[in-house]
Amino acid sequence: MSQLTKDELKSIFVAGAIPTEAQFASLIDSQVNLRETASTTESIAIDIPNGFINLQAASVGDSPFYGILTASPLTGSNAAFHGGPAFDYGQPLPNSPYIKTNGGFDILLDNGNAYGNSSFRIYKDTGIAGVGGSELLKLNESGSLTISGSSFIRGSITASGNISASGTIIADTFQSSTSTLSVNDSLNITGNVTASGAISASGNLIIGGTSTLNGDVTIPKSVKLYFDSPSGLHVYSEGTATDENQIILAKTNNLRILNQAHGKDIIFGTENASGTAKTPLTLSGSGDAVFGENIIIPGNVSSSGTVVGTNITTTNASQLTALTASVVTLLNRDVATTSSIITLLGKEVAATASIVLQGSQIAASTGSGNLVVTTVSPTTVSASGVVSGLTGSFIGGLSLGAADDIQLFAPNTDITAKTISASGNILTNNITASGAISASSAKFTGDLQFTTDATDHVIQQHDGAEVARIHDGGATNTDTDMTSVGFGLGYKIPIMAVTADGGDKTVTLDATDSGTIIQCDADTNNIIFNLPVINAASKAGIHFTFVTTTAVNASKTITINTNGTDGNDNFLMYHIISDDTVSRDVAGDTLTIPNSAPIGTVVKVTCLTSGAGNAAELWLVEAFGNCTIAIA
Repeated sequence: MSQLTKDELKSIFVAGAIPTEAQFASLIDSQVNLRETASTTESIAIDIPNGFINLQAASVGDSPFYGILTASPLTGSNAAFHGGPAFDYGQPLPNSPYIKTNGGFDILLDNGNAYGNSSFRIYKDTGIAGVGGSELLKLNESGSLTISGSSFIRGSITASGNISASGTIIADTFQSSTSTLSVNDSLNITGNVTASGAISASGNLIIGGTSTLNGDVTIPKSVKLYFDSPSGLHVYSEGTATDENQIILAKTNNLRILNQAHGKDIIFGTENASGTAKTPLTLSGSGDAVFGENIIIPGNVSSSGTVVGTNITTTNASQLTALTASVVTLLNRDVATTSSIITLLGKEVAATASIVLQGSQIAASTGSGNLVVTTVSPTTVSASGVVSGLTGSFIGGLSLGAADDIQLFAPNTDITAKTISASGNILTNNITASGAISASSAKFTGDLQFTTDATDHVIQQHDGAEVARIHDGGATNTDTDMTSVGFGLGYKIPIMAVTADGGDKTVTLDATDSGTIIQCDADTNNIIFNLPVINAASKAGIHFTFVTTTAVNASKTITINTNGTDGNDNFLMYHIISDDTVSRDVAGDTLTIPNSAPIGTVVKVTCLTSGAGNAAELWLVEAFGNCTIAIA
């Protein structure tokens, strides 16, 4: 029978027609039947505008492969499209579908330049390209290949363009086609880098692990090595010219040079102008600093230990200073400048500026010699340690600090100086000064005497304010109408004030407040005074005076308590109420100035005996005021 086209078959099989056997045979011959042969070599034009061609073996046991072959290798490639064997394994097939060819295989992306998006793509987990699933591979019309996962390539890769990866490129060897491998972005290497040539970078080279350099490293001048950051340690060279230096610079905190090899030294070496090696300083493992040559110090020399020297020479007006309880030992040698001689065992210590001994001693090496000082103004000899065996006079000043002594021994026991200051003790017989004598404290084993006659002598506080005066009796008074009959000590009484306008006030007095007059303002609220603890016999004689500067409120009081208020202490009161009224009371440790007490009421209390050893305190009360002051 003949093969007919679709239109010819449609004209036969119309409504009401009765096809013949021959026409049915033509219908069957016009279809493709895959059952009859393993493959067909017929040229068949199949037009399927929408849908798929589904090829599969008819049943298990049939031909193990199915496919489409082209029989004209001269007009098309001799290609076969194959699937898996037609056998039901009861699970996914062990071999994936594939394409097999006995020659080359070409994929032609030729759309006649009608579109600009021709590409070859491979997806997974989808039945329609671009709809769902994941794109695994894409080769576009420009030749760029994009692979979404890792790629394992056994052979060589030759690319005239770029190779880019969002993941990791793993290779045993990277080799440039020229002598240089250029990296234009960050290069992170977690393993070793071995280079037989140079490694150069125009940007930063960041190494996170340990680096071993088997050759020299050359860093250009003024290029710095930063440790931690530019705020840390700098190491760099200014260059090799005469005025260019080699620099180690710390920008933050201390610069420590530490040798942790036990018992070993830190050695500072140099070469002189002749090229001879010198060791000017060795810091030994035992903690000593050993100087190989002379020590030249333009400023001060300070030591908290012992300074031992054969010759110590100063060339200017600097200070020779020893610190904190040390001994400066001169070993019968000279420390000399140009003037101001200090003689120690027949040798000289001279300076034109101050000689300062801070917490130290100048002592004869035999323990018996004197220190002879002859100074010229304005030289000052000062010490905070012991200066023993001192003779001579001081035109300048002699000062002492830090709670140590100046000791003067017979037969030269006097100090004559313009200014004498001390924060420690001065042990001597007579001190004569034309200027001030200053000290943090003064203790006398004998009398304190002012030697200028017919002159009052003033005791001042720190700001120069007068607090007491020794009246000479022969001095001329400010008002000449008043003449002195005798002499004596005058002083100012300290004044305090307590105001209870903002609420009740409770004031605890201290022994250091003794002698004060206390102004009391109780016109609004109560005031309570607690006298100081009298726990030593030496505190007898403490006294206070209370004066009302306003009338006491009609419902308020002023109360004065002994410190114990245990009923054992007693006030001994003598109260003058008016010209002909006197009140006495000797039992009780609480004194009350009553409500409505008038302004000007005065109560003075003085401790007669202390309460040491749990004894009863006894206070004398002298009261003046037109009110009834009670003791309970």
